[in-house]
Amino acid sequence: MSDEQHAVTVQEHMTCEPLTIGGRMTLADAAQLMRGRNIRHLPVVTDDKVVGLISERDLHVAKTLRSLNHDKATVELVMSTPALTVPPDTRLSDVAARMIDRKVGSAIVVHEGRVVGIFTSHDALLALHSILATQS
Repeated sequence: MSDEQHAVTVQEHMTCEPLTIGGRMTLADAAQLMRGRNIRHLPVVTDDKVVGLISERDLHVAKTLRSLNHDKATVELVMSTPALTVPPDTRLSDVAARMIDRKVGSAIVVHEGRVVGIFTSHDALLALHSILATQS
């Protein structure tokens, strides 16, 4: 099958139905949730709309700020905005290019305003492995 007949989309390689959090969650609770679920990226949603993304890196940077009380400070204070969002039918190569251009480790996949997936650098490596394995 040629590239013209089948363009690989982000939907084929995303993590479906990722956990999302609200912007009012404390940094301590977000860090505990991420550790407990072994995840590095959480879409932040308010009123069913993506408002940002909190990453393990964001939490690490926040830890270095002595003025922040992590038991009281909220995710919305340190989340990355705007989050990179893409529709499910976006070509995988386009998503990768946007992630590279923005120097981010994930893209939130949104369909009709609702988070349906997340595509991370880990998912990208799994996709690369899958694509290369089929060519062997």
